[in-house]
Amino acid sequence: MSKISLKHSGGNVVSLNSPTSAPTSADVAFKLPNADGSADTFLKTNGSGDLSFSALPASGITMADRWHLTGNFNLSSGSTFYTITGTWAKGTSAGYNTGSIGSAMTESSGVFTFPSTGIYYIIYNCLTGTSNDQLNMWSYITVGSDATSNNYLSVMASSGDSGTMNTVTHSAMLDVTDVSAQKVFIRAYAANSGCYVSGNTDLNRTNLNFIRLGDT
Repeated sequence: MSKISLKHSGGNVVSLNSPTSAPTSADVAFKLPNADGSADTFLKTNGSGDLSFSALPASGITMADRWHLTGNFNLSSGSTFYTITGTWAKGTSAGYNTGSIGSAMTESSGVFTFPSTGIYYIIYNCLTGTSNDQLNMWSYITVGSDATSNNYLSVMASSGDSGTMNTVTHSAMLDVTDVSAQKVFIRAYAANSGCYVSGNTDLNRTNLNFIRLGDT
């Protein structure tokens, strides 16, 4: 078994040894890259013997962000679709501060833009109320370039009598390949007037959560 030996001036040797067993079919040749990699990169192969440096893969969740509705959003007319354009803000209660893990979402008139491409997990928690007896109140996680889209990722319904409140939770996964064309917003629908989505300045009654799971 042959090896390449590099002897230090102090006398100790660093060796690069050949495999313990012979290559299975033919000689194996590795081609080194032309230049050194940057800090914290590793040497990888393309499967054909060409070696190159690459950045280390990210470990764990690198982006997570939560927003909440700061006041009630009224569905003043029955049988009408609404985009929830009330005031959305970063969560500040129960230990959650205005910071985020990684780059944060941006929001304009209820439409949320992703900071980068990737596969995202979206969770919508909604507290609804009504002053009239009604059977159908729907919420929709919606994707599109603007608030005119009706491309629904997830749909959930609640119902109740006058004075009651209900909590609805639903989620979706979205492969974001174009941050300009794939924005997210919440649409709501009620069969009767007098319904509302509950919000609060300090409490996360209605909130929208984004977690980036990995690259697209």
